[in-house]
Amino acid sequence: MNDSVYKFYKRCIETDTLFCYGAGWLGLQVGQFFQLNHIPFAGFVVSCLEEGKETLLGMPVYELDSLSNTEDATFLIGVTEKYKAEVKSTLSDHGLCRLIEIDSETLESIRESNARHDFNKRAIGKADYYNRYQAAYSFIKCDVSGIAIDFDMGMCYLIDFFIRKRREGRAVYFVGNGGSSGIAMHMTTDFLKNGRMRTIGMHEPSTITCLSNDYGYENVFSKQLEMIATKGDLLVAISSSGNSSNIVKAIEVAKEKGCDVLTLSGFEPDNKICSKGDFNLYVPSCEYGIVESLHNMVLQRVVDGICAEDRRKRKDNRRIDFIVEHATGRVLKIVSALQSRGYQVRIYSLWNTHDVSGVVAKIQRSCYEFISCRDEAELFKHLLRTDAFVIHHYMNWADASLACHILCSIRESLPKYVVEHYDVLNGMYAEIGDDLKLKEKFAFEHADGASFRVFSSDYLEEELGFTFKGKRLDFWDYFSSSEMKNNDISNGSRNEEQELSLVYVGGVPNIEDYPKAFYNCLLDYAKLCAKHHVHLHIYARDEDNFDQRYGLFLDFANSSDYLHFHRPVPYETLLTEIQQYDYGIFPCRGEALKQQEYGYYLERVVTHAMANKFFDYLGAGLPIVACVPRKFSSYLAEKDMLISMAIEDLDFDVLLSRRDEMKRNVVKNRTELCMEKRISELLMFYSEA
Repeated sequence: MNDSVYKFYKRCIETDTLFCYGAGWLGLQVGQFFQLNHIPFAGFVVSCLEEGKETLLGMPVYELDSLSNTEDATFLIGVTEKYKAEVKSTLSDHGLCRLIEIDSETLESIRESNARHDFNKRAIGKADYYNRYQAAYSFIKCDVSGIAIDFDMGMCYLIDFFIRKRREGRAVYFVGNGGSSGIAMHMTTDFLKNGRMRTIGMHEPSTITCLSNDYGYENVFSKQLEMIATKGDLLVAISSSGNSSNIVKAIEVAKEKGCDVLTLSGFEPDNKICSKGDFNLYVPSCEYGIVESLHNMVLQRVVDGICAEDRRKRKDNRRIDFIVEHATGRVLKIVSALQSRGYQVRIYSLWNTHDVSGVVAKIQRSCYEFISCRDEAELFKHLLRTDAFVIHHYMNWADASLACHILCSIRESLPKYVVEHYDVLNGMYAEIGDDLKLKEKFAFEHADGASFRVFSSDYLEEELGFTFKGKRLDFWDYFSSSEMKNNDISNGSRNEEQELSLVYVGGVPNIEDYPKAFYNCLLDYAKLCAKHHVHLHIYARDEDNFDQRYGLFLDFANSSDYLHFHRPVPYETLLTEIQQYDYGIFPCRGEALKQQEYGYYLERVVTHAMANKFFDYLGAGLPIVACVPRKFSSYLAEKDMLISMAIEDLDFDVLLSRRDEMKRNVVKNRTELCMEKRISELLMFYSEA
């Protein structure tokens, strides 16, 4: 409705007794408008009543001289300009001076309004509740700091306004009494869950009764705002009457604290709050049900508008969030591959992030945004404001607690949430407490997706009975194309007389811990190599306490020409150096494969795990000598990139005779294990989770 019609409507509903003077065509238009918009009026008045025309639109038509006690009545002049002066003179002669005149602009708008309502199809004279609701809806008033705006424009403004508040991380407080308190609590939930905003409830019973008892009910909201509101937050004040003293005080305190204020009111147009906000919305009705319903509708429309905008952005969204509790080369390779596809990766580094081989600094340089979080609360604050379409949580090897907190506390306010435990603990490791296993199980089962860098997902479902809510993906470490070395040996530069050289990279186990474990045979491996005049190069991962930690290996290296124990080198240097060797190894005792427990590991690790160093070897163009992990070793053996040999089965003559053939197999078949080639699988997983 335009302003002229609204002003006309307001004048009409403010009268005590209203008559329409005129029962012709123009009077008919006015009467239809009255009935469609439920403006109470007493009927029509004419100078001379014609026989058979005693009613119009179901309302009585009076002859002016027959009316009595009309001194307080208002007469709307529903006649054409030709008769208007005559009618005004006649009314004046009767002492009737309360008049409403219709100008041509208003008349045209009334005709258009009647046409839109298709008046002839309505039940004339039956003022049902729905029509009164429609009338109130049609005349909702909006203003921004006192400047009136169209209702639909106001809704667009509010949606943008709330989105801006969310982006800034501001808190939103909804307050109201009675039915309005129900709306306030409802919206506190809806704007949190669906709008993904930081809403704070103001109607908790113990808080309400405590503050009311100590400070009086008129201060029940203002006292809370005094304590918690900060500059830039938003107060949404809901009051049907617009005159509740506790709402008025809440607005005053919010203004003092530098908050923005949105008011929603009804009843009288000059109520106490209808002009107090930065944005004001007024429903022109004195019926609680209509006012409250429209307040609820308006706020729900804002929430739905926020959701629609979020869906639109997610459709073409190319932002991905990583929560990194375990920073490894895997994360770095995935970040690089995603960004090469045009995706922007934001990293949340935690207070307890495990930095493997100093990779955090490299990840920080690779991603488009790197955020260090001091505690869980700071992380949650960032997550609630995220504009990413998916959050991928790389959990720490020994802690799934954070994932459980996210799933239980703020999951409904987040986009897709994917979890990944670098080393699956359930059924894989000894000495792991039940509490930690339950947390990991809960995370895998309740997230939108679970990603695995190992072969363990089938085991978890089939053997341990996990029931996954979301999608699953076995997405391995792979290797980056930037790490791929060509190792062009097509001319057969090596000969069978040249001594064999093997290399091991990664963690070097402490022999004193679990001495019978399958992985504690590296020193025996070195001695066996020396006995057969085979060079073994070991690149340790840890620099700390180097001489003491690796004393036994260093002593043997000093006495042998065949063990070469290297200090840690940068990752890029490592890949360049190891490509000169013949095979990469992962040593294992063959008899240990018959056991159920291998020190810290259980039999399932030996079967289902993955050695990420294998991808370092393949990236450098090296074939592999290993028999565990079983599934992964079998997969690579089928691709002619691995020779399966435990330490007792080592046949160096076979390795020497096949080294060139095996290197050619690696260069030929490894391409499918390149991260950039497989990243589409991860993106598809994100979209379907």
